[in-house]
Amino acid sequence: MKIKMAFLLSLVLVTLGVFTYIDYMNDKQLKDGINCYSQVQYEYVSDKKIVVIQAGILFLFSNGHGVISYSGTLIDQGEAFTIKRDAEVSYTVRNDNSFLVRTEKLNIAPFDTLPDLLAKKYLYSYIREQDGWTNLGIQRNGRNGYLISTNPIPQLLCRFVK
Repeated sequence: MKIKMAFLLSLVLVTLGVFTYIDYMNDKQLKDGINCYSQVQYEYVSDKKIVVIQAGILFLFSNGHGVISYSGTLIDQGEAFTIKRDAEVSYTVRNDNSFLVRTEKLNIAPFDTLPDLLAKKYLYSYIREQDGWTNLGIQRNGRNGYLISTNPIPQLLCRFVK
């Protein structure tokens, strides 16, 4: 009987140790840096029109600094606008997966044709203006990458960049 109890206790302790190690490694990887890419489509529907953004978003974060590159197209009533912006950002991590991101410098490509009025209406401030900001929830998604959100509902799956 003592052998069975000792075996069960050691099995529980080993399992707990493995889960603790996995959780530690996931947290460490988030804090060490994030390199991932996502393709998204956002549809803004009203009773008068539908506006669609199709974009690729690249996140490169390391040691409190990084770049978010946003490339795509916004289609408003049949008219297409090109979006190409790179935000050089700083970030702080709170509660292990909450990233407060602030834009230090915004580079808008010469061929970015999105008017300011539409940018203010449909883009987050971190990708439309210097000193813009957002709070991102970033959680590991196994070996696939990260689930990224700006609210409690995940918005995109960001795959690892290798």
